[in-house]
Amino acid sequence: MRAPPQPRLVLLDRDGTLNVDRPGYIRSPEDLELYPEAAGALAGLARLGFRLAVVTNQSAVGRGLVFPEELRRIHDRLTSELARAGAPLAGLYHCPHRPEDGCDCRKPRPGLPRQAMADLGFQPGDTYLIGDAATDIQAGAAAGVTTILIRRRGDDPAGPPPNQTGEGPHPHFVAADLDEAADWIIAREGQAAVALGPERVAATELLSRERQVATTRGGVDRTGVAALHLASVSDGLLATDPGLVEKVSDLIDEVRRLGRTVFVAGNGGSAATASHFVADLRKGARRPGSGQVRALCLSDNTPSLTAWANDEGYATVFEEQLRDWLTPGDVFVGISVSGTSANVVRAAEAARAAGGRVVALTRERTSPLGRIAEITLDFPGLSVEAVEDCQAAVCHAVAVDLRRRDRRGV
Repeated sequence: MRAPPQPRLVLLDRDGTLNVDRPGYIRSPEDLELYPEAAGALAGLARLGFRLAVVTNQSAVGRGLVFPEELRRIHDRLTSELARAGAPLAGLYHCPHRPEDGCDCRKPRPGLPRQAMADLGFQPGDTYLIGDAATDIQAGAAAGVTTILIRRRGDDPAGPPPNQTGEGPHPHFVAADLDEAADWIIAREGQAAVALGPERVAATELLSRERQVATTRGGVDRTGVAALHLASVSDGLLATDPGLVEKVSDLIDEVRRLGRTVFVAGNGGSAATASHFVADLRKGARRPGSGQVRALCLSDNTPSLTAWANDEGYATVFEEQLRDWLTPGDVFVGISVSGTSANVVRAAEAARAAGGRVVALTRERTSPLGRIAEITLDFPGLSVEAVEDCQAAVCHAVAVDLRRRDRRGV
């Protein structure tokens, strides 16, 4: 399943839309309870390449009922739970003000959706807003986006949804829950995609069927969290352009022929991928009579890392090594899921300044690392773990391509 050629943004209200609203506000991470369908519905959208962000009024902060640090902890839990399910958030925007403060960000004013669109690079025509209140629909209408009202079964019938009254803007669709909202978005995008070719239509139809029936193959249940993760990795790899992988192979093959060096770096799981990639380049990619790829993992030198981190700060640990070793024509491969790791970004900047060439493996092409690189392999809409799995697979693909080039006459 490939991501849609034209990305879309889905903005979501928080309380009453993503999670159960509670009397007296959500005051701690323990109070946060996602609706049962929320993670799966959003993971399905993410697998099709939709970007997800939250826009929420949180006047409890302005009223002194929830401290900003506690709100951060609540949102950390929300972000973590959705990411683990394969539905990472591209942004989370909140208004801390009271209604009487007269701010521009509190819904029904359109400040939050407009800020999210500006930050994430979307236009109103590319954006949906899902909420459970008239203020959500009003904010979306004022921002010019497509709106969906969640009207859960059992909601108080005394307040009819806006599209059943003569007052205020009407939502474009009323859904019983996030599953129904996601299905409507998918169907709508599928209809709009007919002019864009069969691949987009096939992707939306496949996900729609996947969401309507329990998927079993060979008697194995594939509807759980583990299955969602494996499916998201598969989707991420299918959406990867093989031509970009071959461009990385071409670049490293050129480096090998010219006797230049490939430097690779990352943090945490990305450090492990960087080390693995270097091992494959130095051994697994070798071809008889073709010479060895000179490759070095900047994450592997513990004494150098700790010395620079202790004396100059962790953001310098890769940059300073490159200043010592990189020469024009060398390549730096930066691996960072977020694309914002300061030490990887600074190393990429240093490599470009010294005449080196930069390859990025990251989740978002528009991240700081992605914008610096000459070649960027990105995996939008995936969880951290799924991105790391895809990055490792791409590194293996590069090594295999390099090793087999002689057999293809390259």
